[in-house]
Amino acid sequence: MRASGPAPSPNLGVVMGPEFAQLAANLGRNLMEGRLGILSAVFEAASTHS
Repeated sequence: MRASGPAPSPNLGVVMGPEFAQLAANLGRNLMEGRLGILSAVFEAASTHS
């Protein structure tokens, strides 16, 4: 534990580091300007039964 209280919970800001806010702002801007898109997918493991 830190002297000021418990450690921060694991979230993207903690995992990605101190530049996360700028990275998120850039991502949002690029999405709004149509430079990036979102892809969503669901994957399933192939059956190994014969």
